[in-house]
Order: sequence, then structure tokens, then C-alpha cells
Amino acid sequence: MKDEDIICLFFQRNEDAIFQTQKKYGSYCFVVANTILRNQENSEECLNDTWLETWNAIPPQKPNALKLFVAKITRNLALDKYRKQHALKRGRGEIPLILDELQEKANFTFEVARCNSKNKKNMAWMQTLLSIEN
Repeated sequence: MKDEDIICLFFQRNEDAIFQTQKKYGSYCFVVANTILRNQENSEECLNDTWLETWNAIPPQKPNALKLFVAKITRNLALDKYRKQHALKRGRGEIPLILDELQEKANFTFEVARCNSKNKKNMAWMQTLLSIEN
């Protein structure tokens, strides 16, 4: 099927457009994704996202070259996935430790505030008792 016909299917919101695009450019897009991700499962997931993204992009966009259009979407999705996978490594696992420390400090601060609140109530109660006795 020609690219123009596939694009017409997209504009008609015919789901066969996804099937035809996948049939024609699926292996090419897989190579694009797998070159970046180096993982078959992640590359296949990226392809599924590519078809959804293409469905959402056409219309309103009308690509001149469908192959390049889906390849660009695939590349961008694969790069996003690659960045997300490697972002954790930059923190070297210290981020969860820092968050735990912050949680401990927040709990401690809350406990101190609660104790201060109790002390103020006790002081007010004692002052009330003292004023009654006088």
C-alpha cells in the first residue's frame, strides 16, 4: 500500500492505517529503536508507543514522507526511554537514601512540634489551676 493511501486511512480514522504502517515500516522502526535501546522488549514497547503517537499525530499533521515521520517518532520515544533508564544511574542510588533522611527529619520535626503543642496546653492548664487557687 502506498504512503498516501495509508495517510488517507489515518485521516479517515480507520484503524487499518496502524496495521498497514506497522506492516510496511515496523521492521525499520524496530531497528531505529533497538539501535538506541539495545533491548528487544523495550524496543517492542517503543514500537507500540510509536503507533499510538502516529495515530494521535495524523491528523492534524500530514507527513510528506511517512517512513521518516514514523522513524522520527520512534527515535524520539526511544531516546526518551533511554534517558529515563539512565537517569537513575546519575544519582547512583543516593536519591532514595536522601529521601529517607528527609522523611526522618520531617517525622522528627513533627514530633517536636507535637510535644511543644502538648507543653503549651499543659502550661495553660497549670496557669488556670494557679489562678483558681488564688
